Amino acid sequence: MALLHAPRVARILQSYPWQAYLCTYPPAEQRRAFAVAITVASGQEVRLQTTPYRHNLQHKRDPHPGVIWFAGDPHSGGVVSPVGGHAPLRVASTALWDRNPQLPPADAVAERAGLARDGRYVRRWF
Repeated sequence: MALLHAPRVARILQSYPWQAYLCTYPPAEQRRAFAVAITVASGQEVRLQTTPYRHNLQHKRDPHPGVIWFAGDPHSGGVVSPVGGHAPLRVASTALWDRNPQLPPADAVAERAGLARDGRYVRRWF
């Protein structure tokens, strides 16, 4: 089943480089499914959840538990992995499921990676 999602992950990794972000794991009562919160350059916290399957990222073998690698657009999602890139997982921003998300228009890189269509971020990546 993982091979079915490999083209999507590959498309994202070809469009976006890995970047290291500080991360936290929200308490179980405050998270949707299994989530990780990354801190982007502006100091804003972005919550991401694994998709399409639930994976507890906190329990992956990771020598740096406060840092996670992310490739993608924080407004939409992308791919995360513990430092080293040995366990890539697709993630989506929890903001996509809000009733009226206040997201900026998607750029050409997000379109090429399959995270957006017609200038809008999509929940289901193609």
